[in-house]
Amino acid sequence: YRLRTLEKDMMEKTLQGSIKTLTDMLAIVKPELFGQINRLKRISNSIAKELKYPDLWEVNISAQLCNLGFVSVPDEVIERLYKGAQLSLQDKKMLEESNEISVKLVENIPRLESISGIIKQCRTSYQSAQAEKVSLHPIARILKVASDYIELSNLTEDNNEIIKEMSTIRLSLYD
Repeated sequence: YRLRTLEKDMMEKTLQGSIKTLTDMLAIVKPELFGQINRLKRISNSIAKELKYPDLWEVNISAQLCNLGFVSVPDEVIERLYKGAQLSLQDKKMLEESNEISVKLVENIPRLESISGIIKQCRTSYQSAQAEKVSLHPIARILKVASDYIELSNLTEDNNEIIKEMSTIRLSLYD
C-alpha cells in the first residue's frame, strides 16, 4: 500500500512539474499570452464551480494547456485575435495549426489523454459540433465560453454588453 501511495504521489508531482515547465516556458516566450491563459483558467474555473463540475483539476489543466501552441503564432496574429480584429485566412490557418500543436504537446504527457481530447474541441462551437454530430466535452464547452468572454472583454469593459453579445448574437455557439 505504501509503495502504491508513493508511486501515485510521484506521478502527480511529475505531472504537475511537467505542466509547470510548459507554462513557465510560455511565460518566458510570450508573457502577454501567459496573462491571458491565467484569465482563461480563472474564468473557466468560476464557470465550472457555478455549474458544479466535479473535476476542477481537469478544467484548470485544460485551461493552462489549451493555448500552448500559440508559441508558434506571431505576436501580431495573437494581438488581432484578442482585439477582435478581422483575421485573414492565413491567420485562421495558423490558429488552427496552433491548436493541433497544443494537442500534440499534451498527448506526449502520460495520463493526459482526456485533456488532449478537450483541447482538440475547445474552439469548436456547439453549432459546429451539432452539424458534425460530435459530442463536445463539458470542459471544451466551458473553455469556449470563457475564451469568447475574454475576447469580448478585450473589446469592451461593459459586462452587460458582453453578456448581451454572448446571449443573443453568439447564442448558437453555445448550448
